[in-house]
Amino acid sequence: MKLTDEQIKFVKENIKGKKVDEEKFLEYLEKNDSVGEEIFEECKAKDDHRFFVSSFTFGLRKNVRGYLPVKTEVFIRRIPFYYYRADRGYSFRSWIADLIRDTEEYEEELEKIYQVLEYLYYEGGVSIDEIMSYIKIQLYGKEEESEKQHDIETAISKSLLYASSWITEEKLLYDWAEYIKICKKIGWNDYFPERFITKYNEALEMAGLSPIIYGFHSKSWLLHLDRERNKISCMGNFPCDGLGRPIMKWIGIRTEKVEGVSCTCVNSRYGELIIQINPESMIYVLNYVDGNGELAEPGEAGTVISWEQQYAGPLNMVFDNEALKEARKAFKMTQKELADAIGTSVRTYQKWENGDTKPDCQSLLRLMNWLEIEDVQYLIAYKSYPAEEEKG
Repeated sequence: MKLTDEQIKFVKENIKGKKVDEEKFLEYLEKNDSVGEEIFEECKAKDDHRFFVSSFTFGLRKNVRGYLPVKTEVFIRRIPFYYYRADRGYSFRSWIADLIRDTEEYEEELEKIYQVLEYLYYEGGVSIDEIMSYIKIQLYGKEEESEKQHDIETAISKSLLYASSWITEEKLLYDWAEYIKICKKIGWNDYFPERFITKYNEALEMAGLSPIIYGFHSKSWLLHLDRERNKISCMGNFPCDGLGRPIMKWIGIRTEKVEGVSCTCVNSRYGELIIQINPESMIYVLNYVDGNGELAEPGEAGTVISWEQQYAGPLNMVFDNEALKEARKAFKMTQKELADAIGTSVRTYQKWENGDTKPDCQSLLRLMNWLEIEDVQYLIAYKSYPAEEEKG
């Protein structure tokens, strides 16, 4: 490929001081229409014995991960990425491989990521150092905090947060690129908001688009509410305002008659949402359900939103007569047999099962004992969150 004067100038400017043999490098580009990973080894400076090619691609000599052969003109455009080396602490030396989770579409994902990086760098005007450090700050904290990752305990903690977080580095990168596109349309210039997931939702709404509803887990949300006395909490990435208060309209939880809701999330980081409850409190959780009524991932085709009750305080609990009926049938007992077993009349029992009356405390304990119901939650009726127009 014959390089233009402009391309030659661009190449020289972007490999200067990068431990690259300039003459070999330009000669390789002139002779080839596509560029393989061998260029990193063949065209390096003689005194460069480091294994790391750059802060984007890495590997041992001829086994470079984070790079796939591309046409020469594409390679030239991406030289700023391929030969970028972070001059900051180790925790801020991000690699392309960090952004890609295990996937069968590795090549497609890698190309997609480079296209997003090109947009941020060339059209968004964001430096490479800013690209990598901003993502790290949003998910793991500022550099001085992140440098502590050399400590084994905090390194393990970071790994657990990364595995648990609903937001991956890859997702944040894509969302950030979309955010900057929206900023350009609506006239915003805040490309590095302190709380990205909050500002991104504000931008989406400003542009007339639907905001992202953040949950405390994707497919298994119902399983991750923890209670300690009058506190119910869950972990996740939650949008908060400038004072650190959770923005509940963008969170997949609805509450009624609670004492308060707080959050420990900083930036876009994984944290704890804390709900202070009282005897009248109600908590509902957002589910995504497919056509078969099974839990689904947000965004999957054919999914619908379902708000399911997750907690009811004692003054708002409703006895579930249908659950009692199901438990009796599962135990293969007639109404009379169960009534006799707990020492009440069949007529009284029938009123409980029909929902006409409710069992007293002693009778409820006897029912749970004989039907082997270990958790009182089984006999509490759970309902969907009422529609806004129904709430009044």
